[in-house]
Amino acid sequence: MKGVEKLSFNLNNLKKIDKLKSDWNLNCAKPFKNKLIGKCANILITLPYQPEVFPTARESIQFEYEKPNGHYLEFEIFENDITVLEEFPDGRMFEYEIDSIKEIVEIVNKFFGIETSERNSE
Repeated sequence: MKGVEKLSFNLNNLKKIDKLKSDWNLNCAKPFKNKLIGKCANILITLPYQPEVFPTARESIQFEYEKPNGHYLEFEIFENDITVLEEFPDGRMFEYEIDSIKEIVEIVNKFFGIETSERNSE
């Protein structure tokens, strides 16, 4: 899937996540708050590349990217925080927090080898 088709798929996936009830994972997971679903939808429509989207039992929604060489990028989006995990093919791993959609877009662009200044000059 590419572009608009993948965005539509991800937004539909968010609607399904929004409908999950208490204990959706059979291990006492709570349902997701509208604020978090809205935040994730806003992020998705801003992203230059669409991730895989998953609910977590930590009251967060996870966005994942993975390249064939093993380079992995994950955003765990909470109602009030965003955690980034990046694992490189050589085994180096970094985890840190960010607080804006702009930072997510910059990190995704860098992951795909596109510097923000290059995109702005097109």
